[in-house]
Amino acid sequence: MDWAIRESVQAKMKMIIKRLLKKYGYPPDKTAKAIEIVMEQTKLKGKNESEEGSFIYRPTRGSIAIVDELKK
Repeated sequence: MDWAIRESVQAKMKMIIKRLLKKYGYPPDKTAKAIEIVMEQTKLKGKNESEEGSFIYRPTRGSIAIVDELKK
């Protein structure tokens, strides 16, 4: 999994996540923790899927739903 190793790819993913959080009105003071959680979940999902076959990262709206629970 190239994205899990290369810092440049991780930085781009974090930027995408940050933009999505802002777009959907996520509280700015909780953004850093939400990004950390989404990145960890993505790494775990990638690890699980790489054991089963190939994995391609595709950010989805569902990623926002996962961290949306943190707003409460």
